[in-house]
Formats: sequence, structure tokens, C-alpha cells
Amino acid sequence: MTTEERQTNIKNAKKLFTSLQSKCVRFCAEHQCVRIRPTPDSKEWRSVGGMLEQIQRIFYWDYNYFRARTRTRKRKSESSALMLAEKRRIGTDGMELGKQIDEEANVFVTRCVLLGENVDEAMEDMTLYTRKLIAAKKLWGWQPLVAQYAIAIPALSIGTCIDSLEVDADYKLIAVEHKYGYQEYLYSSNANMDGPLQDISNCPLNQHFLQVGMATLILEAIYNVKVHRAFVVYVDDYEVRPHELPSWFHERRKDIWEAFVNGMAKRLPTSEAKSPARRQRLPRQ
Repeated sequence: MTTEERQTNIKNAKKLFTSLQSKCVRFCAEHQCVRIRPTPDSKEWRSVGGMLEQIQRIFYWDYNYFRARTRTRKRKSESSALMLAEKRRIGTDGMELGKQIDEEANVFVTRCVLLGENVDEAMEDMTLYTRKLIAAKKLWGWQPLVAQYAIAIPALSIGTCIDSLEVDADYKLIAVEHKYGYQEYLYSSNANMDGPLQDISNCPLNQHFLQVGMATLILEAIYNVKVHRAFVVYVDDYEVRPHELPSWFHERRKDIWEAFVNGMAKRLPTSEAKSPARRQRLPRQ
């Protein structure tokens, strides 16, 4: 494929995703939610539930970050003090940083990829994390098509945003979820997941795999778009690390989709859910 052909294909792909998202689904940055409307002519937008909350309710409802991190705690007072310290350390500040980086990455795609502005000028005021993320993707041969791409399942009143849709050097479509930090507790877990994933731990890495994996299933089932590969990309103070969607997700994709759809039909509050009899508890360490 020549450079000219590749650029033409990329332009066509951008038009495709713009038309697929149509005028019936959009991401509301102010309220951080996905909104839909029944037809392009309708004036009434309605917010739909977030996919991430429902994934947690269905697959890892009893995950607790602080329990996973403090499974060796000795006294309640000690664990409470540790929880408070951890909340202060990773709480609002971390979430706000992640939000800022996502916004900057979106601006980069809009200004440099879609509008053709100078890359260096667009990156001048960005955080170091965003610049590292952009540089790493360039090194891997990825090229972004769209960022913060809103998708929805109107029949289930649920939606989400894919952080980035890109193409690789062979012009294969890639779905990417960005995460910031996590280097200290990426594999920390307090149990296994539910449904078809009862042998998979509920650590943050696997949670994030489910998040990006479910987004690819929605693209295929609702938008008829085939995703070639999917990644969770972690950015921290030291490096940028891509983690590709693992084989266990691909092997169980149909079962995961069915479990999700069936779970959405039940819509039970998290507090009413009960642990399945076959759930495997991880041993304390």
C-alpha cells in the first residue's frame, strides 16, 4: 500500500466513523455522559447509563480496591488509616489528571489529525503524560482516527466512550483505552469474576480488558465494525505500556456478550446481588 493510498483510506475511515456515530449519539463533556436521541431530527436528547458501572455490577460486583490492597491488614484501625491515606493519594487528583489527559488527546486528534495543524504547536501546552502517550503511539506505528468516540446500545439505554480508535502500520483498526498510574496495584485482586469469567481474577488489569473488549463487541454488534486488535495503554511517571486484549476474552467473547445482555435485562441493584456458589475466592497472602 502506497503512502497516498494509506492516507486516502485513513480519510475514508474518519468519514465512516463520523457517519456511524451519526447525529443520534454524542458525548456530553460537561456531564461526562453519553446522550442519544431516536432520530437525527429529534430535539430531545436523553442521557443513558454508563457501560462501566454495568460491567462492574455484572462481572465483578464485589471488587474492593482497598480490600485487595490491604488483605494482610491486622487491625481495623490500621486498615482504616491506610484506606484514608490511599483515598487522599489516588482520589480526585488522579481522576482529574486522567480527565485532563483524555481531553488533551482529543484536542490533539481534532487539531492535528482532522484539521491538519502543526503537531509541535498543538503539543506545547499539553501535560508530559499526554506528550509521552502521543510519542509512544507514533513509535508503534499507530495513527489516530477519532478520540472520545461515543457509542451506545439504544435498546439497553447504555453507552460509553472509546478513548481512541486508531489504525496500525497495516491499516488494521485498533481500539484503545487509556489508563493513568496503576503501576502499584494493577494486579491486586480480592476475588475472581462472575459468569463465564469465574477463573479470571478481578484485578484492575482484567477490569480494563473487559472495558475495552466490551466496546469492541458493541462496535461489531451495533455498528458492524470489525476491530482487529484492542489495547489498554497505561501511562505513568516512568513509561507507556500497551497491554493487548488477552486470549481469554477472545475465546469467551460470545459468552461474555450473552452474560452482559442478560445481566442488563435484570438490572438488579449492586447491593442486592449475591455471590454465585461457584465463585472462587483468592487465598489471603
